[in-house]
Amino acid sequence: MSSGSSRDAAHADRGRDDPVLRQDLEDVVALLADRPELVEEVEAERQSTRLWIAKHLQEAFGSEDVRPLFQSFLPEVVRTPGLLEMVEEQLRTITEAGRRSGS
Repeated sequence: MSSGSSRDAAHADRGRDDPVLRQDLEDVVALLADRPELVEEVEAERQSTRLWIAKHLQEAFGSEDVRPLFQSFLPEVVRTPGLLEMVEEQLRTITEAGRRSGS
């Protein structure tokens, strides 16, 4: 098994025994689905704030590829057309905003 496959399997296993992470994912999906303007608001923040948000998102979800987490924790998100892709794009945008230099 390759390291990428091992990592994906490990992420998939996390959902079974981690109700806190499941709740965190549910909260992120609800927030991003209900407030798509949040991405623009984060992008408009100071760099230190963007960096803090990006750092905590990465710590919470472990990698930029959140698909295995959602498949394990929230299969209904995966089955909802377009929702997973929207959330992935918004998380990627927020994370990238944290890396950008600026105000």
